[in-house]
Amino acid sequence: MALIDAKYLTFAPRGVILSTAVDALGHLIESHINVNSTDYSRVISDGGFALWRRSLDVLRGKREAEIGDYKNMMNASAFAGMAISLTGTSIPHGLSYTLTYECGVPHGKAVGYFEAGYLREADKEERGHVLRSAGFKDLGDFEEFFDYVWDAEKIEDAILEKAAEDLMGNEAKIRNCPFEADRGGYGENCEECII
Repeated sequence: MALIDAKYLTFAPRGVILSTAVDALGHLIESHINVNSTDYSRVISDGGFALWRRSLDVLRGKREAEIGDYKNMMNASAFAGMAISLTGTSIPHGLSYTLTYECGVPHGKAVGYFEAGYLREADKEERGHVLRSAGFKDLGDFEEFFDYVWDAEKIEDAILEKAAEDLMGNEAKIRNCPFEADRGGYGENCEECII
């Protein structure tokens, strides 16, 4: 059961809202760019992107949130949950767990840390569709948004190595990735993708 009531967000600290919004976006991205993606799951993720982007200015700190923004965020998160119930999540979620467990990074921020790399390796048309649908001009615009959300120190290489090692034991996350990914990284841009 999900209690989708925007009033809950009116009392949430800004950091919690940013982290959960990035987690919902990660669900939408990873459901859309996924070997299990179907016409049905993509309709749901596209609906989620449409709701999510309505509050992007709030998330970027360009204006104060109103109750309608909180409704959009809650509904986008619900759509994101429905989408991943059909597809599952993929590599960014698999990598994120180590950052949360080892460094205390909130889950959504930890997921977001790996999304740009995942998008970079996705099919160019799919990447463009996802970014535009979520309200971003391009990958650089997405990275700029995440830098604003991250607002923390760089993760140590040893932790990133452990995240990659932990991911290699998570077959489900790797299996959901629609492009080649192994211990060496994603495709040809592995340095930028952090695994």
